[in-house]
Amino acid sequence: MLKEEKNLNQSEITTDDDFKKISEEFEKEKEAEYEKKKGKIYYGDKNNFVNQYAFVATALRLLREDYLNGNLSDKEINQVEQLRDWGWQNIRLFGLKIAHKMMSSYKPTSEQFHDVEVDLYEVYWNKVAEYDSKKGTPTTFFVRYFRGAIREFILFTWHNVNSYDMQNYRKIKDAIEFYEQRRISYTPEMIATRTGMSVKIVTSTLKYIEQSHYVNIDDAGEQPGRIIGPEESYLNKEREELLIDLIDRILPYREKLVYFTRVNLDGDKNMPFEKVAEILDIPLKEVKILFNSAIIRLRKNQEFINSFGKREPKKKKNSNENYLPLSPKVENKLKEQGEYLFKNFSMK
Repeated sequence: MLKEEKNLNQSEITTDDDFKKISEEFEKEKEAEYEKKKGKIYYGDKNNFVNQYAFVATALRLLREDYLNGNLSDKEINQVEQLRDWGWQNIRLFGLKIAHKMMSSYKPTSEQFHDVEVDLYEVYWNKVAEYDSKKGTPTTFFVRYFRGAIREFILFTWHNVNSYDMQNYRKIKDAIEFYEQRRISYTPEMIATRTGMSVKIVTSTLKYIEQSHYVNIDDAGEQPGRIIGPEESYLNKEREELLIDLIDRILPYREKLVYFTRVNLDGDKNMPFEKVAEILDIPLKEVKILFNSAIIRLRKNQEFINSFGKREPKKKKNSNENYLPLSPKVENKLKEQGEYLFKNFSMK
């Protein structure tokens, strides 16, 4: 990692102003160190950030093994480190903002905030070579990995989860990630086979972690909610995948491309139309037309409505209040992503 920042005082980071102040100090030191190392090196097409990030990720993927094994010349090592640092500088603040949001209610000290940044850097370095621009933006790619690292930090720091349970949890999380990346529906038995643990240990570890009062860790400002067991978590995940698969089958290629980029399922909110147009290199007007066309097509598709909607009891025959709402689980999922288009379906 770049030169470590000097330890700041132990005051609590409780407000946005505190976070901004700490971030600015970190940023100044990072930029100063980065400028010292900066040399003439090609980072890809500077007019397209996503392609540029993909270029850097590909270069790191090709050179990483030789770099770690010490098979590169001093010049090549310097180039790899410049590429690595460039990639981190362009995703770092995004990770810190997530950490601030998830940790704010725990009143972390500046030292704890620095410690979680170290964890985020490790996640970045371990995952950056896997980035594929065809599947989304850098923030879309890193968001779940960053959240996972922050969850672990919170559990270990404030919820007294011991090292044995944390080790088991990490193995289980890696197994779940293995199946999710391959779009395979998994069960406790499959996770047990993948990790070498017993089914009993898998289910008990998940239950213990879930009952450690971090149900709303992704939005720590909320109060703990209802505990969701492993089996229900599996069902919710499977239902989400069915929703995505159905949309994938209903929409034609260009509408689907615009729709999934705009909805940004792994992000916090919808991506602006302007950003979608930039990423896909499609005129803004055409992006809006394709997106609206996708919504109309989904609204009229009976299979979609039958699978993910439920009819309300009939009211007056000609009432304009008749509507077809989504099932609560699906509606909550879409609300999390900032998707406003499925709140109500007009009956036609």
